[in-house]
Amino acid sequence: MAIIPFAPGPLYGQLIAEHNWRYIYLFLALVAVLGLVVLAIWYHPPPRPTAAGLSQMEMLKRIDYGGCVLSILGVVLLLIGINWGKCERWFP
Repeated sequence: MAIIPFAPGPLYGQLIAEHNWRYIYLFLALVAVLGLVVLAIWYHPPPRPTAAGLSQMEMLKRIDYGGCVLSILGVVLLLIGINWGKCERWFP
C-alpha cells in the first residue's frame, strides 16, 4: 500500500492532462484510507510479552515521559532550525 500511489507515474500525467491536478490528491487519499481499512480489518498483532498481565495504569507508569518530551522537543527544534536556515537564504 505504500508503493502503489507512486508506481503509476504515467497515469498521473494522463489524469492531469484530462482533468485537474487536484484529483491526484483525492486518489492518494482514497488509497491511504483503503490501506487503513485493510490494516484495521486484517492486522491483529500479538500482545507484547512485556505488557502481558499489566493493567493500563501499570503500563502508563512505565512510560518515560521526560524522554518523550525531550525527543519531541529535539525533533521540533531541528525542523525549526532547518526552516530558518532556508529562510535566511531567501530573506537576507
